[in-house]
Amino acid sequence: MLDSKKVIDEIVGTSVEDLTLKHLKSLNRNEIVRVFGEMDAPAQTELIGEHKGEMLSAGLVSPLVLLYVHRLFGPGRWIGKGFEASETGDIESGYNIFVRGESIDRHVNRVRRFRAYLAPSRFDDLISLHIDYSPYNRGLAATFHDELRQIRASLYLGLGCIPIFGGRFNPFPFALSSA
Repeated sequence: MLDSKKVIDEIVGTSVEDLTLKHLKSLNRNEIVRVFGEMDAPAQTELIGEHKGEMLSAGLVSPLVLLYVHRLFGPGRWIGKGFEASETGDIESGYNIFVRGESIDRHVNRVRRFRAYLAPSRFDDLISLHIDYSPYNRGLAATFHDELRQIRASLYLGLGCIPIFGGRFNPFPFALSSA
């Protein structure tokens, strides 16, 4: 089996240490899923706080994914996630960040709460940080489930899935970076 650094270099054309959001944006969904499979679960203490979010390629269904995430999932365009610590200092919960309007008239909403925990991935059985919406949401939003892995400090790769859209067989990739 190849080591992760060689696999990432093969997929992206650069080393893990030099991998950027721009590189991730240039990949197709299958390549993103392969990169995800080479990464480790994030250090929970590093994630506490708010992070800028960007949707990545979801293949042919990208327009549908963007419509759902930016218009139906929340009140406005999705721009990130926030993570909150438990009493032990690990991540326990969080929320999504949405924005409506432009510049001065901009309104930021912190909604769509989730529970967060470490567990084996639905994609490859390695450990991921799971983001579970079911405890705090109803309807289609309650079925949404994300997994997160760390590329390097302040850059994270996530795969979201909704059963009605194919679940783990049709993931919605996204990236989080320091806000």
